[in-house]
Amino acid sequence: MANHADSLADIGRGGFALLDRFYGGGASVRAPKKPYNVPQQHAPIPSNKNVIDSKKAAEKYKGVVIVEYYKKKSAGWHF
Repeated sequence: MANHADSLADIGRGGFALLDRFYGGGASVRAPKKPYNVPQQHAPIPSNKNVIDSKKAAEKYKGVVIVEYYKKKSAGWHF
């Protein structure tokens, strides 16, 4: 009589065989390994002289700039 672990292994093999047959199993496809410690080369970012900040954009397009200022928390005594 086979022990419990052997019968569970047989059930598992049978189950995976059914899955392979149903879904067309074969060799598992794994992602290629990434090379480590390889210096990355990035393309230089072209500078754009036409970039404006939010204040100038609000002036140009007749918009509104909303700025929130928060009260600083003091590190002293609180009464």
